Order: sequence, then C-alpha cells, then structure tokens
Amino acid sequence: SLLLNCSNLGDDHINNEKYYVFDAKENNTVFAKGYILRVPLQNSNPKKIRDKFGHMFGGAGVYLFLKKSCPESEGRSKIYAGKARHLDVRANDKKRLKGQDFLFLIKKGKSESDVSMHMDENWLQQIEHLLIKDLMSKQANIGFECSNRSYESKSLAEDTNQMDKWYEILKKKLIDEFQLLQ
Repeated sequence: SLLLNCSNLGDDHINNEKYYVFDAKENNTVFAKGYILRVPLQNSNPKKIRDKFGHMFGGAGVYLFLKKSCPESEGRSKIYAGKARHLDVRANDKKRLKGQDFLFLIKKGKSESDVSMHMDENWLQQIEHLLIKDLMSKQANIGFECSNRSYESKSLAEDTNQMDKWYEILKKKLIDEFQLLQ
C-alpha cells in the first residue's frame, strides 16, 4: 500500500513538480512505459506546470489526490485514487483540487515518442482497482486514510498479467521516487 510521508515532502518540495518515466519489461523487452507527474497544489503555479507537461493532462490515465494532514482524520494524510478518460477534465477540476496538497497524474505509453500515452478502458479499470485495493487494505495499519468510499472491480480483460506487472513497477516508483511509503 502507499502512504504519503509528510516529512519527506517538506518545504523544499512544495513548489517543485516532479516528472518520472519508467520502463515495464517482460523477458528484457519493454512492453510499456509509465509516466508519473507530481503537481504541488499549494504555493505553485499549476498553469505553468500544465503548459510544461501538457501531454500528461490530456487523454486517459489514473490520478491520486493527496492531502498531507487532515484535522478530521486526527492529522493523518488522505489519499484518493481515481481514473479518467480525460485527466484534464476530471483530475484537474478546480472544485476537486480545492484543499488538496498534491495531484499525481499517471499515464502509460509505448515509447517516449508516444504522445497519446492513452490507457484503454481495461488498463484504466485494472490500475484503479489495484490502487484502491492497496490503499484501502492498508490504511488502518499505516496511519493514513483512503478517501475512496468503495472498492473498484477489476478489469474484465482475459489477461491482466502485463497490467499487474506495470502496476507493481508503478507502486515501487511511487515509493522510491516520490517518497510514498509502503
């Protein structure tokens, strides 16, 4: 599961967006790339970040909203995971962003030149399912609150093997590169 480690996201990180690309391999061959963009929402310029990383806001992907410390949850961090056919419309909605500290946009592509980086419906469903399952199953033990109210069903695709492998790499990168703790 994932946990926002507030101490690692101290003041020096607040104004910095972070962009990270990873390879997902099977038999030493890249079958997909993963793209993660962390957008700080307090004391930053979201329009400037949007202009710089426009390819991350268009098209389909999954996202996380993170709130560092919430009085209503005894000071614990809150995390919400979702999917969107168009990230800019759903995840970058001003009403949904209000009160959040960070937005993470997560996309999949075939290569650096694949500007569409579009997750099909099966990928969207499976990655959202795994994110929420991880967040909800570990929240009580680890000191954060998952804001999702229900689990999402898994993808109906016959073979989710590559999706599951891609997710495991994504989870590791969120922990290692973005200081989200297991």
